[in-house]
Amino acid sequence: MLNTRPSPAMALGLVLMAAFFIGCSLQVRPRGSTFEITDYKLEIRSNTTWTASYDDGRAVDGEFNNTIDLPNDIPPVCAIVTKKTEDGYIRARIAPTGGWIETSMANGTISPCAER
Repeated sequence: MLNTRPSPAMALGLVLMAAFFIGCSLQVRPRGSTFEITDYKLEIRSNTTWTASYDDGRAVDGEFNNTIDLPNDIPPVCAIVTKKTEDGYIRARIAPTGGWIETSMANGTISPCAER
């Protein structure tokens, strides 16, 4: 009869290897370390109409000022905002960490991103 039971050393090795891979996939951190999950928002200030796209092609049409809650909370977080008119301006940032960028070019496009 063939013995199919692993040795205790092999069983321990398999358990440790499984724990390692599970720990890596869950991003287990040592005690005392912190996770920083930020609720990112696309803030748009404008005096005209615009289209914003983010997160793999989701798009929102809007006008004037608006704040859009972004589903991706892990950087890099970016968006593309395009002005739909020749006149006016758009200013946008990814809050809370991104800086403001602006354009007043006809049908201009900006791409704000979050900073770490």
